[in-house]
Amino acid sequence: MDDLSLGWPNLQEATAEGPEAAYTVLLSHAPLAARFVGPAMGVDLLLSGHTHGGQIRIPLLWRLALPSCHGGYAHGLYREPWGYHYVSRGYDAGGVITLRFRCPREATFLEVSPKTRA
Repeated sequence: MDDLSLGWPNLQEATAEGPEAAYTVLLSHAPLAARFVGPAMGVDLLLSGHTHGGQIRIPLLWRLALPSCHGGYAHGLYREPWGYHYVSRGYDAGGVITLRFRCPREATFLEVSPKTRA
């Protein structure tokens, strides 16, 4: 879907009916998108980045430096009412500040499988 930090994406269009899938993954640069996904959209996993995990993690202050559109998500796996949301710290330092402090780079590999029906 389009980047929330650069415009206003159409979530309905991004999650519109397509071929039947065993597992639906939505990609969004900005983690804030998780606030707009609902159970009826059929998203099982949202993958996002943008925050670089906080990048410079000075104890008690690092959350103040998170970029816009973080939505309260910094890094890691979050359980949402509609599924899961993973925010990657990424590999690059990005932005104007090109260093990291107490926030290692990551290359994430996720294994997903179809939902089991009870």
